Amino acid sequence: MEKPIPIGQASLFLKLLLNYILATRVSYDKAFKSIIKRYSFSKWLLPFFYKLGYNVVMNYYAIRWLSSRYGYGTRVGGIVDFLVRKGLSIKIVLDEVRDYASSLAPIKRISLIYSYPEFLVRNMLSRLDQNIVEKMLASLNERKRWLRLNTLIASRERALECLEETGVEYETNVYLPYIVRIKSDVWKPIGRNKCVSEGMVIPQDLSSALIIESIKPFKTPFLDACSSPGVKLSQIIGLSKRDLQVLAVDLSIKRIEAEKKLLIKTNALYPGIILLNTDSSNIVFTRRFEQCLIDAPCSGLGVVYSDPAVKLNITQNKILYYQNIQLNILKNLINVCNELIYTTCSIHPAEGEEVIEKICSIHGDKLIFRKLKFEWFGEAYSGYSVSKNTYRIHPFITNSGGFYIAYIEKQ
Repeated sequence: MEKPIPIGQASLFLKLLLNYILATRVSYDKAFKSIIKRYSFSKWLLPFFYKLGYNVVMNYYAIRWLSSRYGYGTRVGGIVDFLVRKGLSIKIVLDEVRDYASSLAPIKRISLIYSYPEFLVRNMLSRLDQNIVEKMLASLNERKRWLRLNTLIASRERALECLEETGVEYETNVYLPYIVRIKSDVWKPIGRNKCVSEGMVIPQDLSSALIIESIKPFKTPFLDACSSPGVKLSQIIGLSKRDLQVLAVDLSIKRIEAEKKLLIKTNALYPGIILLNTDSSNIVFTRRFEQCLIDAPCSGLGVVYSDPAVKLNITQNKILYYQNIQLNILKNLINVCNELIYTTCSIHPAEGEEVIEKICSIHGDKLIFRKLKFEWFGEAYSGYSVSKNTYRIHPFITNSGGFYIAYIEKQ
């Protein structure tokens, strides 16, 4: 017989969690770990709390709106008290929201049903059909987990065997045989799995892996300008058979140290790789690189299912903040890269099409765009001069992340 969930503890947990995210603007996982470390909740409650908190944060705007309609207000305390009145049932709340929202104007309705800030919905509808926007936001709300089989450690067969031995149900991918989707419990912490801890399997989104596949063949010397946490680099090393000279750069020393640990664990670190702690937006190079990957810092709006706190933390100014970083990195590196791949895990055009359009306005006809013929790549958002030369990976097509990608050669 299952123990009943103590409502008082659940209520306290949600109030602590929401207040922490709203005050510190950190990721969901970081907030969750901080709360459970600071407060003595029973261990058996933690899996339930993690899932409950995730769903509340994912649907925060919808819950807050309905809480206000019921007279509980929009402060965290009132929102959680309202949820308790509803038996902590997110489904009941969302069903009510859908009923109320059906008669509202499109921006408000979509914002509430899929629980995203109104400014984001407005921005997306200015570039995409309503049906596409709704499919995109709905897909990003669904939790999913993808894994990459690491052939630097074990064969594909051994890695799959390991997953089966540890009780992980998976679905193989037709196009990338070394990528699998977890079909079993997507809430179970995968980092504790033996296959992951031994480096045979690496958590990596399908869309992320598709981008690396699309830029083959790799060319040396190779610059990975925003390299940490090193997942894409380890994929590159595996596909290139450890035959590249790579400079991997990241602004954070902690992230560089974490990347080094990952590369060692996955057997991807070798003398041809140099890890450098510096800022790619202002470093001065005295040499050229044949190929440069700029997996730029961004809002994370294309992988919301990995961190629902993105919804609470994002603002229009925050997007422009990231755009400025992206532009500065591109401006600094475009003259030292023969071929440059720019990508972000964001569905917002300000972090994709607008960035590359601004770069084109500076360098004019000196830039050539390489065509990427990949079945899951669609054209970028319409209305930009670069729309037909750059690409989008739509989350509802791949059942994974939403990414932007541009492959540029400079004359």
